[in-house]
Amino acid sequence: SRAIAGYAAQLSLGTSVIENLTIPQFDPGDQRHRNMARIAGDITDRGDEPTSAELADLNKFAQEVVSEHGV
Repeated sequence: SRAIAGYAAQLSLGTSVIENLTIPQFDPGDQRHRNMARIAGDITDRGDEPTSAELADLNKFAQEVVSEHGV
């Protein structure tokens, strides 16, 4: 997606690296997905760097979702 490609560009990763990752599709019925979206929106709205707590929460939710999908 464009968002992932933009993120990859910021990290100086080739988009081919990102394209080979299996990332589960956003599921609005999954509270963890909604939590990640809310945290990301808060960071974006604030226009600042994420806090340590926000990063820890994002990592926790992402690991749970990815491991649940066998990735």
